[in-house]
Amino acid sequence: MPQEKILYLEHDRTLTYSNGTLVQSSVSDVKELFAGAVVPLALLTIYTLKLPNHLSEEEQKIHVEIQMFEEGKLNNNEEYVIDYIRHDLPTENSYLFEVFALSHAKAADYFSAALSQSKVIDLITPGFMVYESLYETDSLPKHNDLFIYLGEDESYAAIYQDGTYIAHRSSESLTTLAVETGMDLGTFICNLAELGVIEERYPPD
Repeated sequence: MPQEKILYLEHDRTLTYSNGTLVQSSVSDVKELFAGAVVPLALLTIYTLKLPNHLSEEEQKIHVEIQMFEEGKLNNNEEYVIDYIRHDLPTENSYLFEVFALSHAKAADYFSAALSQSKVIDLITPGFMVYESLYETDSLPKHNDLFIYLGEDESYAAIYQDGTYIAHRSSESLTTLAVETGMDLGTFICNLAELGVIEERYPPD
């Protein structure tokens, strides 16, 4: 069952999620609640690889970690959390792995202010994975969906098939797009909110 109340860590503060809303966390919440966080894609090393499907779970983990250091160019002098999403390729008798590596040092630096309040992060995930919770809580029927996130620091699209994550693609952040259009960020966001993403709605200038 989904957690009814959890502690949500941003990079500089802690919030409590309860009944669909986020509020400032109390001292007891920080001490007692399950803590989760969304990690920016910029902090992740993401690499895709294939492995034969006859390998055991343990062999898969070993091969994934080795290839992440050898081909994904991880730093041998750093410690990482490495996890992956596995997609079955039955016609090729293999699996496709989308692998994510997060440096302990980068995570500790990014969440340093929040971790001064909550010493532990129980679950950390990329933003494009949080949409899965919509299906788990029956907020959304399990169809084929495209989620588009536009943020000041990062933007991406996430594809779900029958409620299961399939793939994501990063795109330019709102800050980058504002610079490219010659607008300040506030004006750009206001125009985007008013006119949307259809080019024909915008004046030629």
